[in-house]
Amino acid sequence: MSTTAQQQAPGITRIDLQEHDLSVPGRVVIQNRVELGPEAKPFRHWHPGEEVIYVLEGKLEYTIDGVGDRKSTRLNSSHIT
Repeated sequence: MSTTAQQQAPGITRIDLQEHDLSVPGRVVIQNRVELGPEAKPFRHWHPGEEVIYVLEGKLEYTIDGVGDRKSTRLNSSHIT
């Protein structure tokens, strides 16, 4: 996997950092750095596994489908989830 930046949509850049097999067959860990500019529009998407978010700078608000009352989470650079 290369570490090149890929423009996803206006204002969103993904930098692929690493991808490795895990000890569980068929499972991998993928690490990306995603940069969101002020012009980035929110969009619905999903991941086929766990997601860990580190906010390096600024704030992020997102909604998790199907998690009961926990609908929206705001993170800033002082939070690590």
